[in-house]
Amino acid sequence: MKAALRSLATAAASVVLLFIAACSMEVGPSPAPGVVTPAADRIRAVGPCEMVDDATRAQFSIDVGRETEQEVVEGARGCTWESSDGDRTYFLAILPERMSIDSVMRGYDEPVASTVAGKRAVETYSSRTFKDRECLVFVEVADARLLNFQYEPGVGEKLSTRAQVCAKATAFAEWVVASL
Repeated sequence: MKAALRSLATAAASVVLLFIAACSMEVGPSPAPGVVTPAADRIRAVGPCEMVDDATRAQFSIDVGRETEQEVVEGARGCTWESSDGDRTYFLAILPERMSIDSVMRGYDEPVASTVAGKRAVETYSSRTFKDRECLVFVEVADARLLNFQYEPGVGEKLSTRAQVCAKATAFAEWVVASL
């Protein structure tokens, strides 16, 4: 049952991200020519699983991540981490360069602009079906690259509100982005 719900949630998020990718062809701002930041180098050099260090895994009581087999959008690279008890799940995707915070703001219902670790961010959800218990956190990082963070509540948290789920997804995003 849990696997079916996770697959359904991933499929719903994938459909919305595919829609946004198809509709957004603008390129975000880029740094001055020749300027390469350490965060930009790290994002290019490693996969999403390597972006979460030991301190972050310890803080969130999660195991080593595993690359996702299904891309949430063409060109995305994703990773999933389960809690040590296998009950809660965190997700991170490095989205293709063609996606931007602005395209997320246009492509989702009820996006809420925010910041994560001092970076431009948006909180939203992927469908009305999951509106009350799903949260997608998009963060614009180095070279205007977009990261997508998600949190899937455990069995004991199924009555979680969207605000509670967003708080956990955002906390995860804060730790990861701050470590870049």
